[in-house]
Amino acid sequence: MDDKEKLNQFLINEIADNISVLIKGFNEWGYRKKLDYYFYRLIIQKKREFTLKELLKDNMNNEFIVLIYSTLISWDMAIRNAKIKNYKEFEKELISQRDNIINLSEFKLNELTEDNIEIVKSKLRILYKGLKLMETNPRIVSNSKTLHFLLPELIIPIDSRNTMRYFSVYENPKNSENPAPFLKIFENSWKIAQKIKSEDLIDDKWNPTIPKIIDNAIIYCMLRKEYQHNYIKDLKEKLHKEKFSVPSKLVVKLQQELEKIILEEQNTFKT
Repeated sequence: MDDKEKLNQFLINEIADNISVLIKGFNEWGYRKKLDYYFYRLIIQKKREFTLKELLKDNMNNEFIVLIYSTLISWDMAIRNAKIKNYKEFEKELISQRDNIINLSEFKLNELTEDNIEIVKSKLRILYKGLKLMETNPRIVSNSKTLHFLLPELIIPIDSRNTMRYFSVYENPKNSENPAPFLKIFENSWKIAQKIKSEDLIDDKWNPTIPKIIDNAIIYCMLRKEYQHNYIKDLKEKLHKEKFSVPSKLVVKLQQELEKIILEEQNTFKT
């Protein structure tokens, strides 16, 4: 196992071994409850009431695809540099991949085995390449979120701020049809799912499925790391002000000791 593989395994274990504490922290933190939350609740409700074949039966003005489209917009897929396709083109893209999507609906992330994980990855590879939902080039975020809405028991929604940064996965905008970055995160989420007991973590709010639980754990883990970074940044700014007239060697020693305490506390997952 090389250094990259060791780091990847560490990241998988960090989430899997601390899943209960991370989700407890995520729930207590109070993740956003705006329109995006209620759109998402409705998607999960529809998926529980109807089969995917039923939801995708209409070729035009499909109500479930309208819901997905609206939810993506509420999940920031039409701001800053992100530009989602107009609805008719978006709907056409999904309908063109309907059979490929439905063929994956029998699979659940936590139930995949060594025997069928490669079969699922092969199906996802074809689906991913054929799905372009944005006017702009990158597609990993839009594809993964859309596939999570369609296949919430199988696919983790990916974002650039948390999931991609956590696993150090980058998408080349000039080669956005390449499914490798998406499949790496998918396989990592599968490895996490194999290691966790999530029955007590599922709820009817932001944690309705195992892929979303894993996503939320990563979000909260990244939040902790961001706090850690900000604490140390603030520490350095305070200790190195000119008016803080302490000999530089002592300042450096004090900084090192305080950084150690910050890192130890932030890296300890407390129940």
